[in-house]
Amino acid sequence: MQAAQNLIVNVSTNPGAYPMKVSFSYLNDKNEVINDEQVITLLVYSLPNVDISFYRTLDPFYAGQPGALPIQVVNLGKRLAVLGNIKVSAGNGLIENGTSLVGSLDAGGYFTLDSMLTPDQSGTLELTFTIDYTDDFNQPRTITRTLNVEVLEGFEEPVIDPSMEGGGGGGDGFPVEEEDALHKVFRFIKGLFGLDSAWPVWQAPGGNQPLEEIAPVKPAPGKG
Repeated sequence: MQAAQNLIVNVSTNPGAYPMKVSFSYLNDKNEVINDEQVITLLVYSLPNVDISFYRTLDPFYAGQPGALPIQVVNLGKRLAVLGNIKVSAGNGLIENGTSLVGSLDAGGYFTLDSMLTPDQSGTLELTFTIDYTDDFNQPRTITRTLNVEVLEGFEEPVIDPSMEGGGGGGDGFPVEEEDALHKVFRFIKGLFGLDSAWPVWQAPGGNQPLEEIAPVKPAPGKG
């Protein structure tokens, strides 16, 4: 036969191993009442009660772009909690600075961790938080919490077509070079000697239409 009994432990009880006496009463073949007393060990744990959330409102997340994760761990229990490492993971994203040691937290105390999240795609992204610690009987335990964040579509930079005018020097022509003062003086000297002093005609990329033509400079009148 199996029997179950619910027990309530006072909040002021310290964690540990407590003996509990169990009595079995029965009648023997002579109709006598027999009491058989046994002692079993009752283990009382004091598990940490923590909350994992964000200490401020999240900024919008965009796919492919990093964003801040202001993580906060708060001890909601009435006792000191000694916690191990906290680790943040995401199924569709990259987490930077996602692991840290929490340590001791007083009742009502908190711990903060500033991580960076780079989502892979838009939509609802689930974040998993795990905290490792050791219980009162030196057994490893883990606290696991999940939070969801919304990821928006990322911004795409426009692609410049190199075949367009001013698009980076593609096509059959060359970019137009601006004329400075030195070029003007040089063309003026060439004109004095009767040479071609016209500014070069550059061809537009992908066509034969000139972008700009500058008339040659005529030599200044003077005595021969």
